[in-house]
Amino acid sequence: MKPRRVELGANDEKARGEIRRHLELGACNHTLSRKLLDRFSTAGGPVAALIPPWVNLSQIAGYNVGSVAPPHSPAYYAPGESPRDLLVEFVLAYLQTAADAVVVCENSGAARETLKIWTWSQPPRASSLGDDEIYYILQSSHADPEMIDAALSDSLGHWTAAACSSSGEIPNGDMPDDSFLDLIVENTEHILLSAFDDDGYLIWSPTVRLD
Repeated sequence: MKPRRVELGANDEKARGEIRRHLELGACNHTLSRKLLDRFSTAGGPVAALIPPWVNLSQIAGYNVGSVAPPHSPAYYAPGESPRDLLVEFVLAYLQTAADAVVVCENSGAARETLKIWTWSQPPRASSLGDDEIYYILQSSHADPEMIDAALSDSLGHWTAAACSSSGEIPNGDMPDDSFLDLIVENTEHILLSAFDDDGYLIWSPTVRLD
């Protein structure tokens, strides 16, 4: 049983509600989420869901909850057949769209020491904002699927987000201020969020009205 990508469109109320709730909660202690919320709080745009094969979107009240796998069907996936594998494919494809394409993942829960002992894949490029926020910065120059998978796994969880964007300049070491994140938000094309009780994802492609 393989995961599915379901196009939800721009008017799926459960998706819109989950995106706003997720960013509002993340904005409490994540600078990127706060800036994404400020810029896109009234934006439209299509949403896609990456979900396990047993999830029926019409039978769940909201996209923050998951579904129990059907009897005799394991909740674990064969290699390459999970919703995160679909997300890794999406990120890889996005990073190939332009030389300056970048995906920035927030993870304020990680400690600096975690990066020093990162041995389970090629370590992702990372930059800290202050003492409490670490950002993984994924670029086409090191678009290794295993590293991207590890970075997404270590970052996207409850109340964190990632932005598919572009930037010609990447922080060299820690960020002196939040100007890099301002640029990322300004150029954001897609926002990645965990959903379905962390067993799936939402991909939102926000569009801002130009009044």
